[in-house]
Amino acid sequence: MTKCERKENVQNEDPMWERACFLTRLVACSVRVSETAGRIIKDIMRRGDLKIVDKGNGSKEDLQTEADRSAQYCIVKSLQEKFGSKLTVIGEEERVSVAPYLELNYSAEVLKIDDNCPKELRQVNVDDQACLLTNFQVVVWVDPLDGTSEFAQAARDGSPLLQQVTVLIGISYKGRSVAGVIHQPYWGENQIGRTIWAIVGAGAYGIDIVREKSERVVVTTRSHSSTTVAEALQALKKCGLADSVQPVIKCLEGAAAYVFASPGCKKWDTAAPEAVIVAAGGKLTDVAGRQLYYGADAQIGNSGGVLATSSWVNHKPCYICAAEWKYRRRNNAIKMEDEIRLLEDDERCCAAKVIHDVEKELEAMNPVQWENTAIDGEILKRHTSGILDAAETGRLSMQEYKKQLNVLEERWKRYRTQQDFNKWTALRYWLRIPGIRQRIEAIDKDIRGETSRRSRRLRERVRKAEKLMEQTKNKLRDLYAAYHREGKSRFSECNLKRRIGLAFNRNNAENQRRLRLTTPITHLRWQSTGGWNSWKLRSSKH
Repeated sequence: MTKCERKENVQNEDPMWERACFLTRLVACSVRVSETAGRIIKDIMRRGDLKIVDKGNGSKEDLQTEADRSAQYCIVKSLQEKFGSKLTVIGEEERVSVAPYLELNYSAEVLKIDDNCPKELRQVNVDDQACLLTNFQVVVWVDPLDGTSEFAQAARDGSPLLQQVTVLIGISYKGRSVAGVIHQPYWGENQIGRTIWAIVGAGAYGIDIVREKSERVVVTTRSHSSTTVAEALQALKKCGLADSVQPVIKCLEGAAAYVFASPGCKKWDTAAPEAVIVAAGGKLTDVAGRQLYYGADAQIGNSGGVLATSSWVNHKPCYICAAEWKYRRRNNAIKMEDEIRLLEDDERCCAAKVIHDVEKELEAMNPVQWENTAIDGEILKRHTSGILDAAETGRLSMQEYKKQLNVLEERWKRYRTQQDFNKWTALRYWLRIPGIRQRIEAIDKDIRGETSRRSRRLRERVRKAEKLMEQTKNKLRDLYAAYHREGKSRFSECNLKRRIGLAFNRNNAENQRRLRLTTPITHLRWQSTGGWNSWKLRSSKH
């Protein structure tokens, strides 16, 4: 038995591997093979013979090293050895070199979160593997060495940019990036390396994600920068942002809020980062805000570039500013005297977005949208009164009474739960009104005194938002007061218990009198056993 076969048998005996879905297995193997590719890259750097080849067409340098070729061979052959030769793997390098060894093991840490995968991904079973691979629904995008220029420069002069070298493996399903692996072989003070991996819907791992930050920093990729990106950065800077050249990975760590990559980046550059950023709560699109397509027939280049934002950043105003600025520059629509006016337009894009968010928030706060009316209180009260009347007149038998009272008790409990939900929802929304008012006042202050048509439309929307806010506030206040009064009203379960008990005692008074006449030693009386609808006969001897 060969070494590869022994590894396969050990994996097949692992219960976690057996119950994991296909995509989780693929990510687990990708994590391990990316680390092996990182070791290959380090070995070649230590030897010093990079065997550099320029793939460029003369206009721009595009380097390829022996590390690129060997790492891609290791990744592609290892995954196809594990999942079959029909696995679609699209890599950056056309020429490859035979790697010294393959990696057929997997990461057990990935398999542990298999249960956290979204339902759509978990439905992709291992039994469907042949169909998935034959129909090209699953595609693996590989950049074996992202940062080749920095890698080559570090070999020449010991550049500190070596930590920017990464191994990227992105996995797409039905054209969407659903999982990604980013391995940094030179990360850390001692260059021990680290692996960041993520599954969309299950979270990102291997990195501390920053969820909120007040600072706004814009970064772009060093090798993919362009004048268009610089202009877009300048546009965003005028909107209160700062620019800085830092690694793309800093977006996840909170050191950057916005990441631009120019049209020079390809699908294998963005497949893995998109999955990690989205899994961490952020977003990655092209500069027009459209989602990228990663099918097997996808265009390799990201025409127009891409924009990524952290989880604590509003994505839409960023791509509006970037796309509009790019369009104006391309069509020579900007003159020096118009730059200030155009930058103000970009700011109004953000102002319009704020008003749009306020309108949507006020619409969601409308009681018609959230008020729970599953049980009509008036109908329930009439039903209760009907049962009380029947209890007092004795029209129903004891068994029928108890059956109806059980149903009535359950409906009253549901109604009280419903009222509590409505009461506290109304209070929660009412407490959000001051924050909405502050946003409206800030936008009103920004556009005050302007006479352009766009400003007039914004001002009209601000006035409508103010009016809607006051109407919503009054509705919420009245609803909360009504629910609070009803909860304190006398028509409650306690009053209902007392009335039902009296009705039953009056209804059975005649029966008790007859029983005392026929059986003088026994006295029957209705007695509560604890529940308000739990009444039984108690016998006592005189």
